[in-house]
Amino acid sequence: MKSNYDTLGKYIQLVDMRNKDLAITNLLGVSIEKKFILSIANIVGTDLSSYKVVRTGQFAYGPVTSRNGEKISIAYLEGGDCIISSSYSVFEVVNKNELDPEYLMLWFSRPEFDRYARYKSHGSVREIFDWNELCMVELPIPPIDEQKKIVKVYKAITDRIALKKQINDNLEATALTIYKSYFVDFEPFDLAQLESWQEVTIDDIAKEVVCGKTPPTADADNYGGNVPFITIPDMHGSVYTTSTERFLSDKGVATQANKTLPENSICVSCIASVGLVCLTAEPSQTNQQINSIVCKKNISPFYVYIKMTTLTEYLKQLGAGGSTTLNVNKTLFVQIPILLPDETVMNEFHGKVEPLFSAIRANQYEMQHLESLKSLLLTQISSR
Repeated sequence: MKSNYDTLGKYIQLVDMRNKDLAITNLLGVSIEKKFILSIANIVGTDLSSYKVVRTGQFAYGPVTSRNGEKISIAYLEGGDCIISSSYSVFEVVNKNELDPEYLMLWFSRPEFDRYARYKSHGSVREIFDWNELCMVELPIPPIDEQKKIVKVYKAITDRIALKKQINDNLEATALTIYKSYFVDFEPFDLAQLESWQEVTIDDIAKEVVCGKTPPTADADNYGGNVPFITIPDMHGSVYTTSTERFLSDKGVATQANKTLPENSICVSCIASVGLVCLTAEPSQTNQQINSIVCKKNISPFYVYIKMTTLTEYLKQLGAGGSTTLNVNKTLFVQIPILLPDETVMNEFHGKVEPLFSAIRANQYEMQHLESLKSLLLTQISSR
């Protein structure tokens, strides 16, 4: 054991308080993202008196790891008191002047802790990381002031990320409001669509529609470079895809150079999880589950992006086709109808929303950098 490390069992104790008087009705669960979440259990007719109470400042964890995607469900309660299933274990820090609970939660948040918990899990029918194993965890216990400084820095980073996320949500909502004003309610045009506007297809407004492809994965040299390789999991929760699980090398890009998308291309998921939409923040490639629109010069990519975000249900219906797996192939995709305003209106709209999208992209890059700082801070905890 390192000189500044100690076993966790010296600092924590189990808590088993039941909801006997039914005073608490806020039923929560614990996710593998290390957060308390609303429970989805059907509690109609359930006796909640046997459920465990979690007080603010306490922890709860589910010891089963075999069905948790290699992660352990553990969380620290910062909000009001709640109740959880009796299958969870509840515990607390004994002396907060020796071990800061929020510092401990940072330790639990490390990917290395998930791997450790999974490795130490045992059992035949289901594998669990039990209380005794948790107590045997070794972790660095620096002076309490240093622990609090680490927590303060981490909170400053997470607060900044939350602020940038809120700003981006507002910027996107503003862009959507302008779109709705122009192309749904026609407010600048006396509440009527102009006769000069046309109903066309994606094929008409696209310089190119690119169906992605995956470079041979057997050749590791195709990966590990700097070119984002966008897949469906990368498309969730943001306007621009600024970070991806995998990146292509120059060699990987060269194997299919005609699949490279310029920035501000509109990527649309078209197989299985149909209807996700994002913009490329820089030259990128995608896999074969994604069709991407490279707009003609006089077409605003932001107009097309917003339009595609409104077509989720239409895309799902289009991709049903009697198959169990949704699939909007390229032939179907390019025939999707889209309203084409005249060039003057298109340019006017683009001028209004382009600064909003530029700010969104800049904020996403900052959030990506801040996420890297978070990961670095968690990694450095173990080296102290």
